[in-house]
Amino acid sequence: MSVVGPTRLVLLRAGKYDYGEVELTRPLHLVGPNNVGKTSLIAALQFLYIDDQRHMHFARDLADTRRYYFPDPSSYVLFECLTPAGFQVLGVQGLGPLKQYEFQRFAYRGRFEPEDFLDAERRVREPDEVRARLAPRGYALLEPRHLRAALTGLGDARGVHLGLVPLRHRDHYPRFRAMFRNLLRLAHLRQEELREFFVEIHQAEFQQAEIDLERDYAGQYDKVRRGAAELADLRAVEEEARRLLEAAARRRGLRRELPALWEALGAAYARDEAADATALADLGARRAEVSQRHARTEGERRELQEALRRAAEERGALGERLRELDAQAAEFETFLAPLEAEKRDRLEADAEALAVLLGRAQAEPAPRLEARLARNEAELARKRELRERLAGALAARLLEAFSPEDLGTVFRLGNPALLGLPAGPGGVELRDAAALEARLRDVLARVEAGAYADAAVRVALAALPAPELAEYADAATVEERIAELAAEVERDRAALEARREADRLRVRLEALRRERDACARRLLRHEAFRERLAQAEGWRERHGELGRIEGELGERLEALDRLRDELTGELRRLQGEEAALAERRRRREEAVRRLAPPPSEWGADPAVGLPPELSGDLHALAVRYAEGSRDERRLAEQVEEGLRAVRARTYGRLDRDTEEEGLSALAEELDAVAEKARAVQALWKALAAGLTSAFRALARDLETLESRVDELNRALAKVSVSNLARLRLLVREHPEWTRRLKTVSVQEEMPLFGDRKAVDEALAQLGNLLSHYPRVRLLDLFHLHFEITTPDGASRTYPHLDTIESHGTTITIKVLINLLLLRGLLGRKEVSLPFYLDEVASLDHENLAGIVKKAQELGFVPALASPEAMDAADLLYFLAERQGRVLLEPRTSLVRIQRGEEGE
Repeated sequence: MSVVGPTRLVLLRAGKYDYGEVELTRPLHLVGPNNVGKTSLIAALQFLYIDDQRHMHFARDLADTRRYYFPDPSSYVLFECLTPAGFQVLGVQGLGPLKQYEFQRFAYRGRFEPEDFLDAERRVREPDEVRARLAPRGYALLEPRHLRAALTGLGDARGVHLGLVPLRHRDHYPRFRAMFRNLLRLAHLRQEELREFFVEIHQAEFQQAEIDLERDYAGQYDKVRRGAAELADLRAVEEEARRLLEAAARRRGLRRELPALWEALGAAYARDEAADATALADLGARRAEVSQRHARTEGERRELQEALRRAAEERGALGERLRELDAQAAEFETFLAPLEAEKRDRLEADAEALAVLLGRAQAEPAPRLEARLARNEAELARKRELRERLAGALAARLLEAFSPEDLGTVFRLGNPALLGLPAGPGGVELRDAAALEARLRDVLARVEAGAYADAAVRVALAALPAPELAEYADAATVEERIAELAAEVERDRAALEARREADRLRVRLEALRRERDACARRLLRHEAFRERLAQAEGWRERHGELGRIEGELGERLEALDRLRDELTGELRRLQGEEAALAERRRRREEAVRRLAPPPSEWGADPAVGLPPELSGDLHALAVRYAEGSRDERRLAEQVEEGLRAVRARTYGRLDRDTEEEGLSALAEELDAVAEKARAVQALWKALAAGLTSAFRALARDLETLESRVDELNRALAKVSVSNLARLRLLVREHPEWTRRLKTVSVQEEMPLFGDRKAVDEALAQLGNLLSHYPRVRLLDLFHLHFEITTPDGASRTYPHLDTIESHGTTITIKVLINLLLLRGLLGRKEVSLPFYLDEVASLDHENLAGIVKKAQELGFVPALASPEAMDAADLLYFLAERQGRVLLEPRTSLVRIQRGEEGE
């Protein structure tokens, strides 16, 4: 029968691999330097066996891991698997950066064929093309839940059945997922995890792996315990309970009378309130009439006051205008407008001229003016000197023999200043004019295509400045330049002088502008004065008329003030009467408001009569109701406090939804003592028998677990671990729980209430057990430890798999334990499961051989990794990195080890 499991792992443009392919049916060994991609190759197995990426573990975080394995949509991780339905391929494809480097799983029937994914040039095909080629073979996308169902055969797998994880129990997949991840990275297996693994793996063999004491027995125990306590509690509160019931009876009488008193009180209150309401309405009507007259009077007063204010304001404004006009007439008595306008224009012209001068002075900074002046003065001196010696200069002599263009070409290569020197002593002495002419012509002969060239150099003439020969050939040009420089020097000197006087000129300019503005304002004011003078007569007539109007309005306002005062007094009197009536109503309302109405649930009893002296007297009714309410509250507090005390002393057993129900329950409880005693005896035997049976089953399950640990130890004994004579897993029972199991078993045989003291002790122990341990699990009864025995016979015990002896020994033991536990989850079906063992160089040959052999016996395929090759595996893959990428192909990278019978 063929073994179900993955047969081949292929990476296409995933991680460091442009192409990577390894077989997964026989032990393999990845050989290569660190960081070449060994771990990332085998860690990709998580994409096959772990449904949810949140439960995967890689060296990088989840986002970086996706980006590493699936950089673009042409990145694939492919698993060829032999399944119960034949060969199938489970693939994982990247979705690229636009989808945050997420990935999707897919499956199809058949084996992995490279041409489905690679073209003739070994380039990865486009995703659409790949899907089109795989569609005839049942290509289907799988979500995490579909992958889980395909692996385990449980749930909706979208028609894909891989069967790679045939679990013994359908709910063990999360445990498998954790164990497989532990195996891939050899995580520490803690004491608690190891115990949980053992119990879960063998769950079906246990009769009672857990007892829910709270659910199954706490209720019976509470009934037994409460029954005895209730009898004593009731006898202790009997006398107090009878006084409580008598107070409750008196309170019931008051609660019948108080509703009748409240109805009579309400009727008297309504009668008095109606009479006062009528009187208050009459007062309100009279006050409203007076208020309306007062409002009309006040409105007329406001209108007269407004008219008087407007007249006074207008008369005051006219008076102010006339006074201002008189003052201006005195001011402009001798004013001549044409002379003032002429003065304004003159000041404006002076200011503009001064502003222009200041503008020129501020055009350039003084340092720049001074520098340019110095340059121009020096240049002017040089030009004047040149003018004096122009006729005898070297340039004049040479221009007789050369054209200006040729001479300019030659002196681009030399110093043009030589042309201005005098031809004679103190300048350039011509010792041999013919020789000089010949030398210059020789230079000209070497000029061709705009460049001078000889055996040593070549010079582009365009890169050199051309000399100004016009100055040497024409005296008029020199004179013209002298005149220009002289004008520039004069302008710069004037500008510097203006800058030195700038502050004084600005002060003068501001003074001129202020005087000009003053003239302009005087002219405007004079023009306005002339316009207002024409209106003066009309203003004086209106001023007198407004004085007469103010007098008439003042008399009418005095009359309205007297009427307003009369109406205000009437309003105050009416308001006082209303206030007195309102105060009487407030006191009556306050007297009744202090009284709380009886609760509606008391009801009104028509049979309850009231004394005649109370009929219609609101005050007497209020006093009687207040006294009765106080008595009722006192009795209610007495009943409430008494009932609370009784409840407390009976530990809440008399708690009811209402107080009346609690009082009724109290009376009933006093008559139930004998019946309660019989009920307690009936519960004890059933409780003891049930507990004993459950604890005996739990003890048998502990024995079953110990036998399974013995089986594991027998499997460990078949594997040779260097430096160890023996490795065992020990079960150590929890002594306290062992004692409890035996105690409960003994109590079952005790006659019911035969030894009262012994039974009380048993109940106390059982009560402590129930209060501290609502559930008792098989996991609580034992601890697991590792015992190793060295060749010299010495034994040591370790509670965890963190570090046992040497590093190599620890790795060996962890691998073996993880393999055995994982095998236990998978049941007995023929499946193979690959796992990863990194840095096997730290293991000696004996331990490594033992791991490989035991792994194969259990149905696991070890994938080893180290920098150097070792002969423990059947397949050796040699990994090499070129420019950051890895190409791992069987035809170039795989070496198969052929073993004879000796090595088999």
